Amino acid sequence: MLETEKVKILWDVCIQMHHVIEHRRRDIVAVEKDKKTALLIDIAVPGDTIVEKEEDQYQNLARELNRLWKVNISIKC
Repeated sequence: MLETEKVKILWDVCIQMHHVIEHRRRDIVAVEKDKKTALLIDIAVPGDTIVEKEEDQYQNLARELNRLWKVNISIKC
């Protein structure tokens, strides 16, 4: 984990939740504290046909983080 006054970056971390969420580990989570936004990043091989499926799987995680952290979430694969 790396944290400054403006940003928090987490990598290879299982995010603690109140609810059981199957896909709660992202490769990178970047939070911009002052803008109240977070970016969920999944590193994938270019041309991977399951990228769209991966994005769908992390929608539950995005909704839960939005509720817990009160930030707008973007997902990038």
